Amino acid sequence: MARRFDPLPQTLECCAAWLHDVIGHTDITADDLTKAGVHPEAIEVVLLLTRHDGQGDEYYERIADHDAALAVKPADLAHNTAPDRVAQLAPETRAKLQEKYDRAYALLGCC
Repeated sequence: MARRFDPLPQTLECCAAWLHDVIGHTDITADDLTKAGVHPEAIEVVLLLTRHDGQGDEYYERIADHDAALAVKPADLAHNTAPDRVAQLAPETRAKLQEKYDRAYALLGCC
């Protein structure tokens, strides 16, 4: 997914794309990223992109209010819905995901 961003003019977006699932899918924390030397702005975007249980539409609304997060999230959604990936899913799962991601795109106000 990070390949969608040019690291020179889109450094923040590229870094956030590389790290977007780290906090939500591992034991790594924002403090760990800070200690590793990750720039605070990149950590801010990663935190915005990290979904927590119970978050509803406000998750996407927060992302929509931040330029870098708004650039990264649609790239993440596109990656998650790539035809070769969704082709491996059962039709009912595909339909549920399509509905979920269509709503996400609408809430983000993009794409």
